[in-house]
Parts: sequence; C-alpha cells; structure tokens
Amino acid sequence: MTQTLRKRFGISSSGWRALADSIIMQAVEDYRRLSWRRVKRPYDLELRREITRIERFFRSDWFSALCDLDGDKLLRDLRADMGIAEVS
Repeated sequence: MTQTLRKRFGISSSGWRALADSIIMQAVEDYRRLSWRRVKRPYDLELRREITRIERFFRSDWFSALCDLDGDKLLRDLRADMGIAEVS
C-alpha cells in the first residue's frame, strides 16, 4: 500500500500486520474446528466443501500476500498436530 493511501485512511503498517495475522489465525481455527467435526461426520459434504475452501486459501496468492508462510507446509503441520492423515 502506498504511503499516500496509508496517510489518507490513517492505516499504519502495524494495523495491516495485525489484520493479516487475524485473518490467518481465524482460518487456522476454522480449519481445526471443521476438521474435528469431519472426523465425527465424514460424509458431510458441506463440511468437506468448507475445509476445501480453507485449504485453497492456504495455497492462494492472497495467503502469500498476507504472510511469508508456506501454505502447504502449514496444512501438513496442522494435520500432523491434529493427528489427521493426509487426504487427496
């Protein structure tokens, strides 16, 4: 974001960083919550769609713009932490 826009809207770099971090943390929390629900309801297609949507976010250019993390590695780490096997 250009300096002019930051000044115009009163947005600091730390404000953008906090927002970006919050978006990513919410996606992680949603992924964990939905993945646990899917363990109990493995045939729920709506749950699967939501999980897929979050996985696409982690692999997107938007995610890369928000942080320097590797989205695929983040997903592998989340699954490993939760004890969930990789799915194709």
